[in-house]
Amino acid sequence: MALTVGIRKNTLAGTKKAWRFHTSHDEIIEFDELLRIMAESHIRLSGPDLSAALMLMTGTVERLVADGKFVKTPLGDYCVTATGSADSRQDHVEPHRTASGHGLRLRFRPARDAEARIMSPVSVKRDDQSFQLLPCPAVLVSVDEEAGFKPGAFARLSGYRLGFQQADGSVGIFFEPYPRPGARPGMPPLRASIYASVKPRLVIFQLPPELEPGDYRLFVRSATKAGTLREGSLAASIRIG
Repeated sequence: MALTVGIRKNTLAGTKKAWRFHTSHDEIIEFDELLRIMAESHIRLSGPDLSAALMLMTGTVERLVADGKFVKTPLGDYCVTATGSADSRQDHVEPHRTASGHGLRLRFRPARDAEARIMSPVSVKRDDQSFQLLPCPAVLVSVDEEAGFKPGAFARLSGYRLGFQQADGSVGIFFEPYPRPGARPGMPPLRASIYASVKPRLVIFQLPPELEPGDYRLFVRSATKAGTLREGSLAASIRIG
């Protein structure tokens, strides 16, 4: 598949152009999935064998680099370097003293041949939709299947670009009631106020206890660094109660 490249408003300080390119990836390959793919392509090594080998390599590289070594791997080189400046030749680096302005940084330099093998087949496709960067809630499930979607129950919402600041009351997950007989007119959306976890692809939260039985539109509202509010709705309505 091609690399997806869209465009977004450039809110970076000191910028001269109004738009900048933004890359998104179709899938995140977790370690377990990586092992499965590797095992399928190698008939002699099982998933546990590959896991053991990779974990051994990872631990060995970490130990050697932490010991001040410059370690080369098939994908690239790892090392730790010092950062900061000094007033005189006699100064000592003090990375663990905050006021010194010194630091240590882990460096990774891709191996040139590996970089060439990766970059050569890459193709790019233009994304004309995500320039708005709207939240995209996709699936809502109840943490307790028996409880279902009841006021006060916890639920898991998955999708894309779901992140927001929990302490900001203008953003979050909201429930807007659909018009129904007997409902109070002009009811404002209710915001979920309790969140167990907020990540760009998964939010675990408590349904507002004040929700009355009925059908609701669930939407996620987030904000850009510049403070622009953006909103995206779940495709299906949610029945509470």
